Amino acid sequence: MLSKHNTFASAPSPRGLAAWYETVVEVQGAPDPRSGYIIGIDKIDKAVRLTVLEPLRAALRGEDSRDLSSLVLDLASRTQEALQRPISGFKLRVTPRHELGWVNEHNGCMPKPGDTMSTEELNLMIRIQFEFAASHRLHCAEESDEWNRDAFGKCNNPAGHGHNYRVEVCVTPDLDENRRSRMTFEAVEAIVKREVIDRFDHRNLNEQCTEFEQLNPSVENITAVSRDLLMKPLAESGGRLREITIWETEKTSCTCRV
Repeated sequence: MLSKHNTFASAPSPRGLAAWYETVVEVQGAPDPRSGYIIGIDKIDKAVRLTVLEPLRAALRGEDSRDLSSLVLDLASRTQEALQRPISGFKLRVTPRHELGWVNEHNGCMPKPGDTMSTEELNLMIRIQFEFAASHRLHCAEESDEWNRDAFGKCNNPAGHGHNYRVEVCVTPDLDENRRSRMTFEAVEAIVKREVIDRFDHRNLNEQCTEFEQLNPSVENITAVSRDLLMKPLAESGGRLREITIWETEKTSCTCRV
């Protein structure tokens, strides 16, 4: 039995250098009228440990040459088999900022090990986080100073103020004939860096970015502009933007879904 003294961390605790992975398992259904559970999380935890740990160890040792998307699909299928019930999504975080997963938006079920499913039923997702620092001032020039102070408070400070923005991009890559992703983490990162991060990082958004010459740089507008900047380049590179979320603070964010 695994000892778990820290309920916020993984078990067992590392004894030196350790590889970090995190799985996200999504299950759909109505809660049981008596327990209130869709499924006990202890059952999910047991199924993941039973099916995921050894294949990941083998991949780390170089004994599994499959690409990451194929490996994660196999882990999803085997986890579903161990649970003996459908799962609608399975995601693997390979770093705290990089995630790859499969979701079924058609009938909430993964294939059985060895089976295949059409791309209409099963979608691959790549999710990556970024950050940039920028300053802005929220101000509507056509309104009075009093109106702006009432609407924006401290954010209307004439000298402006800054944020460390956090950006999360979710992309569905095209798949080849073997259902492998046509995009990599690196390809998505290069596009987001070129189109969004380099454009806004360490800039005064009001004064140095043409996108906000006539548009108030609220987190809502920053997110919408970033969505528009990314959609075409991602599509040209073999992917589709699913959603983008930008955090202005830990408590304030905006998400644009496509």
